[in-house]
Amino acid sequence: MAIGWISNLAEAVTYFRTERLESTFWDALTHVSGGKDERVAALLQAYNRIRTAAGVAIPTSPSAAELAELKLAQLEMAYYLAGHAEDEDKRLGLQAQNVVSAGYVQETYKLDRPGTLPPAILALLASFISARSIIAVDLRRDENLDVDGIPNE
Repeated sequence: MAIGWISNLAEAVTYFRTERLESTFWDALTHVSGGKDERVAALLQAYNRIRTAAGVAIPTSPSAAELAELKLAQLEMAYYLAGHAEDEDKRLGLQAQNVVSAGYVQETYKLDRPGTLPPAILALLASFISARSIIAVDLRRDENLDVDGIPNE
């Protein structure tokens, strides 16, 4: 059974066993806890985060090369979530209470950036990142002035 872009759980297990140098967070996930496989949950959450991320345009039918990139991003996002979802949830809780700064190191939260992906995942998804914004500027030229705004002679 496919789990997002990953063919099955065995594909993910193989990746973490053979291709990723560090897999402590993945290895710590409980195989079955109360009827839930945390590895599958991490992969599904990673898939959903990427699929719904602002500014990321995923094709309906990705090519083989695009699918390989999406799989890698999903696996790495699952690893990030395995290690940092709990911390992220705490920070989101603070942000939901409109806290803008907290903690021993005085973290500052940007409340206007919900649902952003970690920089490492964005780097893996670079070919899927769409233009974030277009700025339109009304330009008018005064024929009596040069480019520096000095009157023409």
